[in-house]
Amino acid sequence: MVARTDPAPRRPPPDLIWPTPEAAPEPFSGTITVVSAAGSSDPPAKGETTESRTDSGETGDTQPTATHPSASADEKAKDQKEFDVGTLEVSIGQLCTFEETDPGDHKDAGEQFLTWLRAGLASGDIIVNDVRARVHVVPEGVLIVSPAIFKDFAHQSNHEWNHVQKRFQKLRLHEKTPQGTNIHSYYTIGARKKSTINGLLICDPSMLFQDRAPSPNPYLNKKP
Repeated sequence: MVARTDPAPRRPPPDLIWPTPEAAPEPFSGTITVVSAAGSSDPPAKGETTESRTDSGETGDTQPTATHPSASADEKAKDQKEFDVGTLEVSIGQLCTFEETDPGDHKDAGEQFLTWLRAGLASGDIIVNDVRARVHVVPEGVLIVSPAIFKDFAHQSNHEWNHVQKRFQKLRLHEKTPQGTNIHSYYTIGARKKSTINGLLICDPSMLFQDRAPSPNPYLNKKP
C-alpha cells in the first residue's frame, strides 16, 4: 500500500496581495530560529506542583516551593516592634511622672472647697454672722449659704460652683432636712424687713472651725 502524502502548500502569486510590484516588501534573506516556549512560561502559582523531566524521559512532581521572608526582614520587623514598644513605655513613664508632680490637679473639688473654707475661717478672710456673711453659726450648727459660698470659691478656682457643691455634698458632712433635701431655710429678724437665707447645715462646728466656734447669730431663726 502506497502511503499518501499531502501536497506542499501553494504560495499565492504576489499580484494577488500587493497591487504593484513596488508595494511588495523586500524578500526575506535572514534565518529563523525556533525558541523553546518553556523559558517564557509563567511560574506555577503558590501551592501548585511543577513537573520536572528526568534523564529517562519520565516526569515527576516536585514539592511546592514555600515562600519565607528572609532572615534580614524578620530581624528588621523584630527591631521595629521592640522600638515601638520601647517608645510607648517611655511615653507612659513620662506621663506618670508629670501626674505625680501635680497631685493637686486631681484632688476632689469638694475637698478643695473644704480646705479653702477652713483656711478662710481661720484667717478671718471669710466673715461670720454678718449681714453679708456666707457663714452663720446657728443653734443647730453652722449654716453655709448656698449658692453664694460656692460661687465665691468658683471665682478663685477652675470649677463650676454647682459641681463644687455636688462634690461637697458627697462628703456627707451636712445634715438633710426632714423632707430629705439638702438645703435648709432660715429667716432673719430685722427692724425693717425679713429675709430668707438658704444653705447647707453642718451640725458639727468643729468640722470647720479650728478653735471654738463663735456664738450663734441671734438674728437667724430656722423655718419650721
